[in-house]
Amino acid sequence: MTITTAMNPALAFGARSLPRPRPSRPRTSRPQRTLTPAEAAELALPATVTWMPDVERARQKTAPADPDLLNRELYDVALFRQPHRYPRQKNIQGLYFFTGARKHIWHESQLEAQVMRWLDLREDIVALSTQPMRIDFADGTSHTPDLLTLHSDHRQVLRDVKPQKYVPKFQEQFAKTRAFCEHVGFHYELHHELPRQVDVNLSWIAGFKHHGYRPPPEAISRTVDALHQPLPLHNAARLLAPEDLARGRSGLFHLIWSGLLGLDLTTPISDRTLIERLLP
Repeated sequence: MTITTAMNPALAFGARSLPRPRPSRPRTSRPQRTLTPAEAAELALPATVTWMPDVERARQKTAPADPDLLNRELYDVALFRQPHRYPRQKNIQGLYFFTGARKHIWHESQLEAQVMRWLDLREDIVALSTQPMRIDFADGTSHTPDLLTLHSDHRQVLRDVKPQKYVPKFQEQFAKTRAFCEHVGFHYELHHELPRQVDVNLSWIAGFKHHGYRPPPEAISRTVDALHQPLPLHNAARLLAPEDLARGRSGLFHLIWSGLLGLDLTTPISDRTLIERLLP
C-alpha cells in the first residue's frame, strides 16, 4: 500500500518556499550624555506647551513656557496623547481610583499605577492629570510627561515614570524637562520601580482604602491614644475592635492608608509588625 501526503501549497507549481524567520537581535539602547544645568537650559528654552482642555469639543491650546502656566490648571486637563492598543501589548492600561482626587485616573502601564498608589499613600495630592501636555523644546525635540500633581500646599509637581533600566537612555530628555520646570515654577520628580516588598505591602494596604473599612470615631480615638508607643499589629487590632479581630485588622489597614497610623513597608506584614501613630 502506498501512502501519499498532501503537497505543501507553498511548494506547488514551482513556488518558492516560505522564508525562515530570522532570529531577533536584542535591542541595544545607547545611554545619552549627561547635561549640565546650563546645557540643558540652552537646549530646552525657549519652549512651548500644548494641551487639551477637558471640555466637550475642545481644541488644543498652546502657550509659551513661562510662570503663567501655573495658573492654567494643567492638573485638570484631558489626555494629550491618546492610548493605543495592539496585539501582544506588554504594558497594561487601566484606571486607578485616586483617593485624594476622588476620581478614576487613567494609567498607561502597571508601573504608572504602582507610582500612583505610592503617591496616593505618601503625598497630600488633591488633583492630578496624566499625560497632561506636550513640551516642545528649543532644540526641536518634544516630550509628553506622565503626571502633573497639585498638592494641598499649592505645589505643582511634573513627574516622569520610567523603568530604571531605561533611565540612562532618556537622561537628556529628563534634564531638559527639569530645566523647563525650573523656568516655569513646576517641581520635577522622576519615578521608577518600587522595591518588591514595598509594592506587595502597598498593594495589600490599598485594598482597605474604602471608607466602609473606617472604624467608629471612639474606636479610633481609643487606639490612637494607646499608641503613644508602637504596638504589635495583633494587639492594636484587638484594641481597635475587641470583639472582632478581622474587623480590627481591616480598620488598622484603613487607618494606615489614611495616614493616621504607619508601619514598616520594607518587611513582610504579620501580627508582630509594629504599628505606630503618625499624627501627634
